[in-house]
Amino acid sequence: LPAYASPLLHTVGGVRQIVTQTRNSCAAFDPRTGQTLWSVPFTTPYDQNSVTPVALGERIVFAGVRQPTFALAPRRAGKEWRAPKVWDTTDATMYMSTPVRVGNRLVGMSEKRGGQLFVLAPATGEVLWTGEGRLGENASLFAHGDTVLALTTDARLRVSRLSGDRLEPVAEHAVAESAVWASPAFAGDTILVKDVD
Repeated sequence: LPAYASPLLHTVGGVRQIVTQTRNSCAAFDPRTGQTLWSVPFTTPYDQNSVTPVALGERIVFAGVRQPTFALAPRRAGKEWRAPKVWDTTDATMYMSTPVRVGNRLVGMSEKRGGQLFVLAPATGEVLWTGEGRLGENASLFAHGDTVLALTTDARLRVSRLSGDRLEPVAEHAVAESAVWASPAFAGDTILVKDVD
């Protein structure tokens, strides 16, 4: 069963796939038949996988609490599918926050240092930059061009711009009086925020 992570509809080797994390694996399914195409064991200490997979060409990045962030490169060999790991890193591990692609970089929030933004090279898994930390337990991340919005659990909306291999702060706004765990909704030039209270 899926455990909090949203599925990703992606095409690999010309084959449409529903890619997701289940409670104990990273897997892909045929959207027409539900048949498992490939599966790789993956578990976390809390028996939940909540980071949505991110597609980077034919590679797919996965992450989970207290586990390395890693990329798989699924491919078909005859009738069988394989999904070998092409890199992993413990320099940026994630709990609930799904990273976003910004140009040829992956921007995310690591669980390290009390919540730390990072920039990663998706081709190699090398972490190129990390922020100061102490941002909170989770962040909802969105990208538009080279601009990144990060709404953190401390109810702060942080706006940054990717400059080279690092995030440069642009603005920061308090958006609620209690913690924010839900993703915001965008309606034109309005951002709707649901906080705890």
